Amino acid sequence: MVQIPSKINKPSSLDPSLKSLLANSIEGDIRFDEITREIYSTDASIYKIMPICVAIPKTNEDVKSIIQIAWENNIPVLPRGGGSSLSGQTVNQAIVIDFTKYLNNILQIDTSTQKAIVEPGITIDLLNHQLKKHNLFFTPDPSTTNRATVGGVIGNNSCGAHSIIYGKTIDHILKLETILSDGSDCTFEPIKNSLLYQKMNSDSLESNIYSKSSNLQKKYIDEIKLKFPNLLRRVGGYNLDSVSSKGYFDVTKLIVGSEGTLSTILQAEINLEKIPKYKGLLVLEFDDLIKSMEATTLTLEHNPSSVEHIGELILNEARKSAGFSSGTDFLSGKPNDLLVIESDGDSIKEVESKLKNLQQKIKKSKLSYASTILLNPKDQNRVWNIRKAGLGLLMKVPGEAKAIPFVEDTAVSPDKLPEYVKRFDEIVQSHQTTAGYYGHASVGCLHIRPLINLKNKSDIEKMHSIAEEISNLVIEFNGSMSGEHGDGIVRGAWTKKMFGNKIYDAFQELKKAFDPKNIMNPGKIINTPKMTSNLRYGEGYKTFPLKTKMSFKEEGGFASAIEMCNGQGACRKIKDGSMCPSFMATREEVDSTRGRANALRAAMSGSIPFKNIHSKEMFQVLDLCLECKACKKECPSGVDMAKIKYEFLHQYYKKNRIPLRSRIVGNISTFNKLGSIFPKFFNIIINSYPNRWLMDLFFSIDKRRKLPNIVKSSFKVTKNQNIVDEKTVIFFLDTFTKYNHPNVGYSTLKILKKMGLNPIVIDMKCCGRPMISKGLLDQAEKNAESIIKKLFPLTQKGIKIIGVEPSCISALKEDYPSLLNNSKEAISVSKNSMLLQEFLLEEKKRYINYLNPINGNISIQIHCHEKAMKNSNAASKVLELIPNSKVTEIPSGCCGMAGSFGYEKEHFEISKKIAHERLIPFLNNLNPKDYIVTTGVSCRHQILDFSDRIPSHFAEILASSIKD
Repeated sequence: MVQIPSKINKPSSLDPSLKSLLANSIEGDIRFDEITREIYSTDASIYKIMPICVAIPKTNEDVKSIIQIAWENNIPVLPRGGGSSLSGQTVNQAIVIDFTKYLNNILQIDTSTQKAIVEPGITIDLLNHQLKKHNLFFTPDPSTTNRATVGGVIGNNSCGAHSIIYGKTIDHILKLETILSDGSDCTFEPIKNSLLYQKMNSDSLESNIYSKSSNLQKKYIDEIKLKFPNLLRRVGGYNLDSVSSKGYFDVTKLIVGSEGTLSTILQAEINLEKIPKYKGLLVLEFDDLIKSMEATTLTLEHNPSSVEHIGELILNEARKSAGFSSGTDFLSGKPNDLLVIESDGDSIKEVESKLKNLQQKIKKSKLSYASTILLNPKDQNRVWNIRKAGLGLLMKVPGEAKAIPFVEDTAVSPDKLPEYVKRFDEIVQSHQTTAGYYGHASVGCLHIRPLINLKNKSDIEKMHSIAEEISNLVIEFNGSMSGEHGDGIVRGAWTKKMFGNKIYDAFQELKKAFDPKNIMNPGKIINTPKMTSNLRYGEGYKTFPLKTKMSFKEEGGFASAIEMCNGQGACRKIKDGSMCPSFMATREEVDSTRGRANALRAAMSGSIPFKNIHSKEMFQVLDLCLECKACKKECPSGVDMAKIKYEFLHQYYKKNRIPLRSRIVGNISTFNKLGSIFPKFFNIIINSYPNRWLMDLFFSIDKRRKLPNIVKSSFKVTKNQNIVDEKTVIFFLDTFTKYNHPNVGYSTLKILKKMGLNPIVIDMKCCGRPMISKGLLDQAEKNAESIIKKLFPLTQKGIKIIGVEPSCISALKEDYPSLLNNSKEAISVSKNSMLLQEFLLEEKKRYINYLNPINGNISIQIHCHEKAMKNSNAASKVLELIPNSKVTEIPSGCCGMAGSFGYEKEHFEISKKIAHERLIPFLNNLNPKDYIVTTGVSCRHQILDFSDRIPSHFAEILASSIKD
């Protein structure tokens, strides 16, 4: 069970007058509700601590007001960025200050001096995206750059894959604008030692900080030399070893890596570096872990820019993942371990030459059995994506025992790695478990994560025992317990052991000088709770049983499906991929996959009352989930929030009334069928302003949207199509193709017939996708059973089912097995169902000679449900077969329509904002003669509503290029 951290002075809640004072003192938001507090009670670590409240400041004055109130009332505060910390740094019983929503701006870029001034809430990727146009970048590159913030990497002294050439964050911080624990403003930057006395000569908190810091550095200088390991990768404790250098005294060195325990950062002036002109990778394959460590020392002789290790467990999960399997396609075998070596240079020839020389050296050593050089940036990115997803992929390993972070950040000198890793592995195996291996081999920092079941008392004891033995091993090898992930709680528990009593006393004095009332993120680095307390799970963790409609057997149950979220926060990325569109629009933690999972887990475990699983508050938590399924593919742990939401809505409607609008949407095929009787009259009525006004008023279908017209002549299903032979395929006719866009269907038939195939269309019910999306699972089950009954006998004859609407094929492939309890019939239909483009990619020899050239570039928007499938780039690859074609996948993520979501009044503005994040600006910059292509009906209508472009479906553009 969650325990209150010891040795931390803080109230469990605030009295009403303080709540009112906080709320009235800031322009931003202050939240005291239980669900928000639960959402912020975890990070990517193994810990959970409920905050007192959550503040989301809009201005620096807001931050100052919060800290002044905290100082005056002895209330702890916790500055927080992306919440991706692995050691428990960003959870506390405190006022959590989230900087990411508003205080995320670049204030200045000076290209002449290669400096920038930024606010703490901006992510590394967004910062570097803006810097790229100046050929500059901020160098810290932890695997979480798409959600890690500048404030976070400063607080953690983060490093990353390229620290061998760029060092740590501490090496790139020039000046910090901060608020001290008493609410006073203070600017820290290097000052000459001759000016130090002036800084000490007052009775302010700033003066006390300078005085105490200087005295401590002088007093313990010999002990610092003795106890601080001489390693590039040491971020534990406070940086007393770096505060004085070359005639300057620099307090920024103390704040970097202090994990929010000393002061709060408002602005940072940072150093920037030039972007290397060219890069290349050499990927080495190994059948043995230790051989890969031995090869590391050889690679360092060639001055690489990075040497990364990827271990067996990660590779196994990557091969099974729709989102990451492409990064292993080039491998010649099935290696246990990889080394990924990067070199850069002023020309591609220079890079290639460097890599070939190293390749030959490794070949002679006979340590690696195969190697591959990758010079194409896309190929390199696929490999880097696997490495960056290492943490999440490890967490996908089935079972209650997970590869958890507690000794995953040790560092030793790289030349000691082979023996060190061997000894480390012996300790792990002696505890009857195994571990996942990956990390920064170039600097001796491997992220080794033993598999531990934190719901089991003996495994919790095992975790502590392993940590105890590893700490002894680290000391023996003169290493560091923390190489980049910081101390927090999990390694703060070992700070005294690693640094000794004298340095630990110095750390305590330093903390007191900065924070005399102990309100700044107390209990981190020093004076921490036990590493086995405050666990997110723990031996007392249990979940309430819930009888689900959908099968969660593969996930281990509904609760386990939620618990697949380990808090790494990949769903908080911005302008990258598709996950999570609602978070990209709102920048609210509650609108991320992680936020939703945290709230649901709280209810399922009883941390908040279980009845909340049916509450309107929980409904609101999940309301902005677009069910795009991006998380299933892009979350390294494979959290499928869309499926979880289907089941949640089903459970919710057991206790709450199903809205009439949901019933209408769920049965859209019936309404379309009725409208097709008198389509002209139907279209005039539904899109007349009075009707749109009434629908807005009574059904909350936004009057600013124009509903899709029913065509004059719907797609006709020819009867007597019973001829079944080896050339037969089933064309799965969806509702929207039948009634709204029949030309897509006729184009599909033209393509299939030109291939010499016999496409037949069977008149069937709606696939049930709209019902599933609205949680109407009982009704969806009946439709699924009806369809399976017709299709299963045909699949037994080897006949493929081909569709053109990704959401419908996704229902057949992914949702039917779960909805029908993994019946053999549903599984057979699932395995034999595919999108037209998937089929065409496999059978290109049948039609490639019939393709005519197309004049004009093609930009294609891939439907989110298609992106979640394994062959998500099939449509692009097929269109590239058209002579003279130049195909670009629109880098937009979700379009924001998401079925009925964008039509719903309360979602219209969010839908519009998502579209205008990337999709619409991209379209607006295209040549008017370019072709705009979509693969799904939602994307098609979103583009029609928010741009002046008229898109075609993939099948239509391909059919138009086929010779008659």
